[in-house]
Amino acid sequence: MLVHENGFAPNKAAMELVLPILKRDNPGNDVWGYSGNMRSRVGRHYNDIDVEYWLRVSVPKYVSARPKIAHMEVQSTGNSDAPAARMTSEMMEDVEAIAFKNFAEREPLIYLKTIARGVTKYLAFRTARKKKGEVAGLLVNIFNVATESADTRSWLTLPNSFGMVRVSLPPGKYNLNLSFYDRSGRQVKSAEIKDVEIRDGDFTFLNYRTFQ
Repeated sequence: MLVHENGFAPNKAAMELVLPILKRDNPGNDVWGYSGNMRSRVGRHYNDIDVEYWLRVSVPKYVSARPKIAHMEVQSTGNSDAPAARMTSEMMEDVEAIAFKNFAEREPLIYLKTIARGVTKYLAFRTARKKKGEVAGLLVNIFNVATESADTRSWLTLPNSFGMVRVSLPPGKYNLNLSFYDRSGRQVKSAEIKDVEIRDGDFTFLNYRTFQ
């Protein structure tokens, strides 16, 4: 069995959201409930005259990193007792698709927590301005902006996907000629694994990593 580790997993990037806190709003003590309502304001238009404060928060998003290589073909040679065999890899695990699916399931909670964090900072700004004046409010606001960042940690060394070729060969030594193709069927890379020994009754496991 030959496992093809292809490309790199998608990485996370920061995306900025700008949300209006309206003059008629009264967050009170229910920061979570208020933050849930704020989520619905993403992408909507509001007049500046109705807005008391523009809340800027940073949320993570996945960025696709699909590799150029789409699949691999393997041809076995070198054993005169066995005819040459040619096999095409099959997708075993789509790491990128799994990452996007898992993130989509967690996204509402991530947005809620991020907005709630921003609302809490806004309330601190409003309190400082009310109790200690505009300068104090400005300093708190500067601190809030400087400390606002999205959690963009991700496992960047994972492959984007795992492909697999599995074949049964008679015992002996083989050379494996690997050909790699893009989504249009054009060959973009070739490689060779020499002197692969197949033993009677044993399983042989190999892997090959590409980065294109």
